[in-house]
Amino acid sequence: MLTDVRLYLQPLNNIDPEPVQKYAFHTFVSIYKRRHTLRHTGLEILMQNDASLFLSFKTYAPCA
Repeated sequence: MLTDVRLYLQPLNNIDPEPVQKYAFHTFVSIYKRRHTLRHTGLEILMQNDASLFLSFKTYAPCA
């Protein structure tokens, strides 16, 4: 779920102790489109605490 303040994610297999992960937008430094399995279906988010988050989506978004 995406709101104007946070990004909420629920991992696919629910193996984490917290079922929903929350990320505040003010901690995001940059966002990049990435390739996963040779298609542009990935998104990498770099945060202020030197952590990064890589998301891979099932649908394909062609590069402009």
